[in-house]
Amino acid sequence: MATWGVHLRVARCFIDNLIAKKYHREFVIGSVAPDCGYGVKDSFGEFTPPPKITHWSPSGMKRDCRYNDFQKEYLNDKSNADYWFYLGYYVHLLTDIMWSVTMYMPTRVKYAEEYKKNPEFLKVIKKDWNDIDVWHLRSLTYHPTFDILKNAGEIKDYLPYYEHNQLTKQVKFIVDYYESYSSNMDREFEYTQKEDIQNFVECSCELLYKVLKEKELI
Repeated sequence: MATWGVHLRVARCFIDNLIAKKYHREFVIGSVAPDCGYGVKDSFGEFTPPPKITHWSPSGMKRDCRYNDFQKEYLNDKSNADYWFYLGYYVHLLTDIMWSVTMYMPTRVKYAEEYKKNPEFLKVIKKDWNDIDVWHLRSLTYHPTFDILKNAGEIKDYLPYYEHNQLTKQVKFIVDYYESYSSNMDREFEYTQKEDIQNFVECSCELLYKVLKEKELI
């Protein structure tokens, strides 16, 4: 539900302050891995495997991610480099829940009439989200999380529900998407402001840190 760019910004909070450098690659790749299903970006759940699998959500809705089930299955051995991929994945699930509640659901209330007239109105709002992502990425001279994706190379098959090499292909797709993105970002944003995204990232990082510390995951 949160954009790839938002997940990368959240991941940077952790690699800048909490994750040992030798595990940065695993953590950052894990932070986008739930969104590595095959499908059309910003479509409504038509992915392989579907969100109910990749996001551990019986309903397929990102707000219903069963993150505790994922934790019990995969977050057991911090000495294994794979652990940090799974921790990035776990952080992604929690971030999607927070985004659903604080960023997406309020639009359903505020723009109820627009949604009623246009069932795909979310795509209109996502145009702001995607443009802000790219504006932020291109405003930086150094973006370590994106650089990790650019140089990821071949990625191991961490999860049984992804095809062989699917993570490798889809991470490259994410990189290509942002590098080839073309839009007018020098404009007024109607539905979401740059500051809204920044506030979300800052609050999410603080809350996620507390959760991970309380659960002794870091």
